[in-house]
Amino acid sequence: MNPCRCGYLGDPANACGSAPACGRRYAARVSGPMIDRFDLIIEVPEVKADMLLAPTANEPSHVIAQRVEAARASAAARQNQGADCVNVLLQPDQLADIINFDEDAALLLKTAVVQSHLSARAYRKIQWVARTIADLNAEAIISRAKIAKALAYRAMPLQA
Repeated sequence: MNPCRCGYLGDPANACGSAPACGRRYAARVSGPMIDRFDLIIEVPEVKADMLLAPTANEPSHVIAQRVEAARASAAARQNQGADCVNVLLQPDQLADIINFDEDAALLLKTAVVQSHLSARAYRKIQWVARTIADLNAEAIISRAKIAKALAYRAMPLQA
């Protein structure tokens, strides 16, 4: 969704005339339970022409695809299920069996749940996302950095 009705909230080149109230009113149209159903909430800034025309040094798609395939294979092996098994399809009790946090990660997640008043659904989604991030990095234990990244993917941009 756009950050506000005009779409320019937070854009220094096209200042929103009624910021930040415009963004709060616009975001309030989407209920908390609806937002809880999203796994990732990511702000995508406008891509300027210079960036589109500039030569890129990004990771090639085939390298990313290999990493995704390896993560899926690892998840399937860990869960003793078929190759089509992905973390998000696990039931909460199955997820609890494969979540392996280090102490700092568990503390960060607990703090986030308490301070942000996260729902049980949001808590599970953060776990699924963190497990997937760790799988993509071929890590068995979910670190504080992975929880922080999963939490960042749940943050609603420009809401303050």
